[in-house]
Amino acid sequence: MIKRIRYSSITLLLIAALMMNFSVKPTLAHDDGQPIRLYANAMVGPVGRVEWTYSSRGAFTINGRACRSEQLLWGGEIIESPFDASLRISIDSIGEVTLARGSAAKLATSYSGERALIASLFAGEIKINLLPQATAHVEAGDMTFAASDGAAFHIDARSGSPALKTIAGVVAMGQTTQRRYVVRPIGLGSAISVRARATRQIQIQVTDENDQPVPDVPVVFTVGTSGGPALGTIATTAAAVGASTSTVRTDRRGLAAVIFTAGDLQGATSITATVEGTRFSWTGNITVTAAGFWTGRKTAIVAGIGAGVAVGVALGLRSNDPLRPLPPPDVKP
Repeated sequence: MIKRIRYSSITLLLIAALMMNFSVKPTLAHDDGQPIRLYANAMVGPVGRVEWTYSSRGAFTINGRACRSEQLLWGGEIIESPFDASLRISIDSIGEVTLARGSAAKLATSYSGERALIASLFAGEIKINLLPQATAHVEAGDMTFAASDGAAFHIDARSGSPALKTIAGVVAMGQTTQRRYVVRPIGLGSAISVRARATRQIQIQVTDENDQPVPDVPVVFTVGTSGGPALGTIATTAAAVGASTSTVRTDRRGLAAVIFTAGDLQGATSITATVEGTRFSWTGNITVTAAGFWTGRKTAIVAGIGAGVAVGVALGLRSNDPLRPLPPPDVKP
C-alpha cells in the first residue's frame, strides 16, 4: 500500500510539471515588458514538390536520379524534365514552375526578407508563375532576369541566346559579368563514336583566361534529347543509374568526367559540358553505331564452340585407335 501511494505521488508530480511546461506565459525580453516571440523555421522541411505526368514514357531526374512519381524538393536540386513531356513544379509560398520537355534547371528558394525563387536554366525552356509578394531571380547563359512580385514569364534557351516573354508583371534583363572559362575535351574530338551497348568516358578540362586549371567548379553535362534514353545516358560511374544530365565538380587539375552508356538505338545526339551558372561550355556530337561481332552474347557462343572443340580433341587423343599419318598434299603446278 505504501509503495502504491508513493508511485501515485510521483505520477501526480510528473503531470503537474508537464502542465507547467505546457502553460503559455509571455516571457519578457527586458524590463521594457516586450515579449519574445519565437517563430518556427520553415526551411527544415521541403520547399515544394515535383508532379509526375503518367502519360510520359520517360523519367524525370533530380540530381541525376531517375524518378517516376511525385517527389518532394528541399531546395538546390538540379531537375530535368522527361524527353517527351513537360514537368510541373510547385514551390510553396512562391508559385509554380514548368520545365518544357528536355529542359534542365537548378531551383532554390530564399525566405530572408522576401519570398524569392532563385533558378539557373541550363537547357530548354522554363515557365514561371509567381504568387503575389513573391519575386524571382533567374540566370540563363550570360543573362540574368529579375522578376517583380507576382510576375509570369517564359525564358527560352533552346536556340542559344535566352529569349524572354513576359506575361504579367515586370521582368528586367541584364548581362552578367562573369569570370571567363575555357572548356575543352581531353582525348576527344568534336565527333565521338560509340558502339551500341558500349561505354565511353567523356572528360573535359576547365581553365581560366590564363590557361590555368580551375578546381572545384561544378560542370553540368547534358545529353541531347534526340533519341531519348534509348540512344544513351550519362552517369558519374559505370555502375550508377544513367540519366540525361549529371553534375560533376572539377578536381585540382580542372578535370571533370562522366561515363556515356550507349543504348540499343543507333543514331546521333549531342553532349554539352557547361560551367554551372555561366555561358562557357563545350559541345560534342556522339554517334551510336551498330554493335560489332564481339558482343557479350557472341563471345559466349564462340567460347562455347571453342570449348566443344577442345573436348572433342581430348576425347580423340584418349581413344585406343592408333594415329595414322596423313599423306602429303598433292600440289599441282
